[in-house]
Amino acid sequence: MPQKHGKEKASSSGSSSLRLVDKKFVNEAAKVKFGKFMEKNKSVIVERGLRPPEFDIEGDIANNIVQRQWQNLTDMQDPAVTTVVREFYANGYYQRDNDEVCVRGTMVSFAPDVINRYFDIGKSSTSL
Repeated sequence: MPQKHGKEKASSSGSSSLRLVDKKFVNEAAKVKFGKFMEKNKSVIVERGLRPPEFDIEGDIANNIVQRQWQNLTDMQDPAVTTVVREFYANGYYQRDNDEVCVRGTMVSFAPDVINRYFDIGKSSTSL
């Protein structure tokens, strides 16, 4: 992806080649961006889940969830560690050239196939 406003961009070829700032950030600009996230002190909005049987949802929404085998996506998720979430976004802003972000020295993939495996939903299709 293109850089914004001429800001520096980190290489994300692998965690061993990255020189991290304070063992967390891919560059000084990411550290500054993280600081701005913390200053705003806004809460991170955690996914709330959707439980069709509890809400007695019928029709297209429930049918779509079942047909696509997305029941795992409707469960309540574990709480997020907001500091790590903010580090992810701060570093991700400067690592836009692939589907990986450095989080505390480890490259974390958020590629569609990795997300699908995590939620055990298989490949997604655009239509049924």
